Formats: sequence, structure tokens, C-alpha cells
Amino acid sequence: MEIIDNFYNKEQLENINNTIESSTFNKTHQPVEAIDKRENAYPCYETEILKPNNYIFQNFVSCFNKHKNVSVKTLKTYIRKTYLNELKECKVYKQGLKSHRDRNCDAAGIVYLNTNSIDDGTVIYEGENPSVIIGSKINRCIAYKSNVWHSPNLKQTSEVRIIQPFFLYYD
Repeated sequence: MEIIDNFYNKEQLENINNTIESSTFNKTHQPVEAIDKRENAYPCYETEILKPNNYIFQNFVSCFNKHKNVSVKTLKTYIRKTYLNELKECKVYKQGLKSHRDRNCDAAGIVYLNTNSIDDGTVIYEGENPSVIIGSKINRCIAYKSNVWHSPNLKQTSEVRIIQPFFLYYD
């Protein structure tokens, strides 16, 4: 597991936030494949998967390669928003969200884009027990092997949580 603060430079982060403001978000939920009704899952909004010619995609690859001194071979990334008022109405907020692992990739993670709070962060598990909570911090990237069990912290306090999930393969 690695935490990288100041993942994007100031200009990149500003341009990414401007891009997000004009982006289209689709209503969805997580996990999509396991739960058929949005109100029974983790409700969120996501952009389409970003393409290699996208500004955010290109800057992510550049920054990740620089910070980690690796070469990203394949990347799947997009922007996700979660609204507190919707989260409070769903079953998982009341009953708890099961942890999950990300599959079909070498590594995964999140870049936090708008909050600074332990409550808007990510919970890491050992077995079925929470072992670490990583707080959100604007422009913080957390990266972990795909077999790490994790979940969003359901104590979200900000009205909107905006993150950039990513899933990647190395060369």
C-alpha cells in the first residue's frame, strides 16, 4: 500500500476539477454486478471510462509513472461522485458495506479530489476486520495491490465525495 500526497501538480489539479465540472455523470451503484437495485447498494454517479486521449487519463499515467517509477501498461479510470443524502437513504449506509477486492488488475486505488476527512476516506481490512482507515485528502492517491480488501468509509460527512478510482496493469 502506498499513499502519495500532492499526486497532481497544482495546474493539473485545477484543470482536472474544471474538466469534472463539465463532465457527464451516469447514475449507477457499486457493486453493479452483484446487486440489481441501486437502493440496496452503494449509490454513485460515474463518468464513462476515460480514454487515452483524455486530459485526466494522460495526466494520471504521467504522474503515476513519475511517483512510482513504473510503466503503466493498461489503465481503467473514471470519476465517481457520491452524494451524502442518497447514501443515507440506502441499505448499505444503515447495515454496513461489505469489503471487496479489485480483480483483473495488478493494482488499484483512488485519487481523492475534493475532501479532507477521515470520514470520507477508505477502510482497509485484514480478513473481515477493519485494520486501517486512510483519510481523504485533496490530491491524495492511495494505491494498493488488487488483492487488498477495502471499502469506502460509510461515515461520509461531505455533501459530495469526488474520487478518481483506477485499475491498472504494469509493463
